[in-house]
Amino acid sequence: MKILVLLCLFMLASRGMRAQEVGQICVGAFADRDGDGARGPGEAALTRGIGASLLNAAGVVLDAALLEDSPYAADGLLCFGGLPQGAYELRATSAEFAPTTAFAFAAEVIPGQAPPRQDFGFSPLFPPEEASPLDWLREESLAALAVVIAAVAFVATVLAALATLVCLRLLRRRQNLRARLILDDRSQPAAPAPRQPPPESPGRASPPLFAADEIDAADAFATTERSSEP
Repeated sequence: MKILVLLCLFMLASRGMRAQEVGQICVGAFADRDGDGARGPGEAALTRGIGASLLNAAGVVLDAALLEDSPYAADGLLCFGGLPQGAYELRATSAEFAPTTAFAFAAEVIPGQAPPRQDFGFSPLFPPEEASPLDWLREESLAALAVVIAAVAFVATVLAALATLVCLRLLRRRQNLRARLILDDRSQPAAPAPRQPPPESPGRASPPLFAADEIDAADAFATTERSSEP
């Protein structure tokens, strides 16, 4: 029984000694606005866009990780744990930011001591454009132009509707007038046909048109009768 107790105590002690023989290294990243390579007041921690690699003394890459995958990303920290005592090298890389400090640092893990931490400063590769008064004027102009276009479209719609109503009303008035004229034509009596003169009988001389012609004819007949007497 005593042997078992001693064996358990030995195993616990060996585990404690192993836990004290390993350590960790942490990497910090911050937005270096003034580009002086030192973290100053108002320079917040970066939470994404940074990668770090851990190398041993021989330059062999032991581990690599991204800042956004770290459980301490909200604080801008990326840690490598379970490291035995020794010298290491940290390298930081980014496709979105440019380093304002050295991108590689040497660090040493000493079990039982506070883990070393190295902060890297970065500035954006593509700084955001500063807003200018012209941008505000462009936005205001676009908004005013949109309002004008909407007003013109509304007025055009109203005018088109009014023109359609006027055309329909004129067409209906024309149809009513046409129907009234048709009814008036049907209500008036038909005009009598012109009276034609009776046809002349064949072989019958036409009567003289004037009384003078009748007198001349009688005088000519009397003259003929007198000349024929002995």
